[in-house]
Amino acid sequence: MAGELGNERDDGRNTNDFSDELSELTGTRRRWRITARLDELFRSISLYAVPAAIMLLSGIVLMFQESQYAVRGATPVSFQAQGDLPATFNPPMAQGALERAPLVQQFSTHLSEAPVWFRFSVPPVGGQERTVIEFPSRHAQTLACWRSPDTPAIGRADRGDVSGGIRVSKAGFAIDLGHLVEPVTLLCQGTFSGPAHLSLVAWPGPELRISEKEFHRSNGLLEGGLLTLSAFVLVTAIINKEWLYVLFAAWLIGNLRLAANSLGADTQ
Repeated sequence: MAGELGNERDDGRNTNDFSDELSELTGTRRRWRITARLDELFRSISLYAVPAAIMLLSGIVLMFQESQYAVRGATPVSFQAQGDLPATFNPPMAQGALERAPLVQQFSTHLSEAPVWFRFSVPPVGGQERTVIEFPSRHAQTLACWRSPDTPAIGRADRGDVSGGIRVSKAGFAIDLGHLVEPVTLLCQGTFSGPAHLSLVAWPGPELRISEKEFHRSNGLLEGGLLTLSAFVLVTAIINKEWLYVLFAAWLIGNLRLAANSLGADTQ
């Protein structure tokens, strides 16, 4: 009788132990399933939802946010130009030669580095604002301008120094004419290197300042982005000991220099 009672107790304990183990195993499997589903959910969010949200928000900002660098009032200026005048010509002689030149809005030097004489009439722009003429060519090397051929130049500039009313602006030069109440005529001489294209733009003074800030901001974004990428590739090369990545980082920096040269940022 005692043996039978002992066997019954052992069977009860075995049954209880089996039930506990089964419950524990079932709970563990349930936690694994929940963990796997959460991992899959977070993976899907990080791989698809987050990039989609970033792209959507970026598109909304680009389409609807008003740019703080929006400018208005830029007016292209027509001018008369000649690049084949003798080097001995002075301002009065160049003024007479330009009388027969046609009006254009762009003049190509065809890789010539001979001085280019040009004359143009500047209308008042911007109401009560100062009128500024921009010479945006990044190939311009020197510039001098006269209000009258018989008077001293109102400004001179080269890539090393500026004087008078001419200053460096973006990749080229600009001349501040002050507040104009009527059109004025200027005679200028410039020298250029490379495939230069001469053009002129009349700006209200504050609007040109905004355009200059946008130019420098764009250059900063370009340099910061490529230098950050180059540094990341260099660190990756050091960690993984893949020295081919060093060559790739140097290639990125070389591209940065080419881009800066094309934009005219290397002259700043």
